[in-house]
Amino acid sequence: MIDSLRAANVLPVIACGNEGPQTSRSPGNYANVLSIGAMDVHNKVPDFSSSQRFNRPINPLCPALAAPGVAVTSCVPGNRYETMDGTSMATPHIAGLAALLLQARPDATANQLGGHRMSAQAPSASMTALAKACGASCGKLWPMPPVISRNS
Repeated sequence: MIDSLRAANVLPVIACGNEGPQTSRSPGNYANVLSIGAMDVHNKVPDFSSSQRFNRPINPLCPALAAPGVAVTSCVPGNRYETMDGTSMATPHIAGLAALLLQARPDATANQLGGHRMSAQAPSASMTALAKACGASCGKLWPMPPVISRNS
């Protein structure tokens, strides 16, 4: 399924799970998705945010990016709002950013938006260029802190 999406130039932006360090969930841990973890307002990775290092040449770290995922206000049934934590609260921030970047650069490919080879050291050059092109201030969304280090 993910390969079919990528072949159709779709960027799968997927949460990696809420089970903590040395864990991750599929499909958020697949090498061909943009995996998302959570961070708090202090740019710290909360204990629940999954993270894992894989022995693979492309996208060895899961998640690739972190976004606000602690104390996020979300809609709930009954026409109400609640504050929630989780990588699923963080993922829409990145999916929304990708959509804004694509609006600013409709010719961008999924590989340009998500970075063909992602690294925990820095965002892809194409993602940074696209962010600058649309005026987005993305510096606090990445890089994902080292996989094993928590709140340090």
